[in-house]
Amino acid sequence: MNAGGGVTTNGDCSIVEAFRAAQNEEAEDACVAGTGNDTIVFDPSLAGTEIDVSQIPLTVSHTLVVDGAAAPGMSIALQAFDLRVQHQTTLQNLTFAHARTNEAMIDAE
Repeated sequence: MNAGGGVTTNGDCSIVEAFRAAQNEEAEDACVAGTGNDTIVFDPSLAGTEIDVSQIPLTVSHTLVVDGAAAPGMSIALQAFDLRVQHQTTLQNLTFAHARTNEAMIDAE
């Protein structure tokens, strides 16, 4: 993943596009198609940046790892983060900014 949030057709792979590629198992802009057992890795060029995914629903229904180790100091802004997890999901080496929790829902299938 080498770009910020949002969906574009600019040849980059944003976090939203990476989630969609993993979820739909189809390429999305510059993101490769998921396989059902995916890892989203952030490009080192994103180190020290903040990615805003506020107001963007992200769905996970396959095994997914989201790993921020390659981009130290990067944070994900979550003011209204909507992550719908229906399968094993691992978030590692990530910093979340502006996070607040109103309600947690877990759909364990």
